[in-house]
Amino acid sequence: MLHDNIFSCELLPSKDGYTFTIVSQLGPMLHEAERSFGQRNKDYTILGIELADIKQPQIWFPGDCRHIIIQLTEDCINDMDKALFQLAHETIHCLEPNKYGSTTVLEEGLATYFSMNYNGINDDSVIDLEPYKLAYHNVKRLLKYDDMIILKARTLEPNLSLITADMLHRLCPSIDKKLAQELTRMFA
Repeated sequence: MLHDNIFSCELLPSKDGYTFTIVSQLGPMLHEAERSFGQRNKDYTILGIELADIKQPQIWFPGDCRHIIIQLTEDCINDMDKALFQLAHETIHCLEPNKYGSTTVLEEGLATYFSMNYNGINDDSVIDLEPYKLAYHNVKRLLKYDDMIILKARTLEPNLSLITADMLHRLCPSIDKKLAQELTRMFA
């Protein structure tokens, strides 16, 4: 049996359940993401979580259907903290899956913001890549205007990457125009 990795679990001493794995953490994560930012599109079925030889975690769509697999990087196998950070990020992408891969600064910033908050991390030095760090800080700025703006915007447009600067302004006219434009541009 495999021990001490993100997929292995053990019977609790009380014998009425098992220890948490990365898979069992997805449920509470999805619940919190939906509570904070709106319901996910349940037309898509999340099949599970796997490790892949990739540089960045991602969601992918096996087959020509509405199935999603969340892929984490292989170096997470024995690092639950890293796996939880990556899983939280991908959880946001599962709210309204974008099969074509183009995302905005808003979507990537929110995914990074959720990773940080869900895991109780305050030090942005854990964000390895500068574009994600900038997107994270821009989303933090946006949420200072209205901490419910994402939830409100997703009632108009469920796909985070299709939310426009105009929508953000209509929901909160005081938002800095440059910030709204930056958030709604394609993520590079």
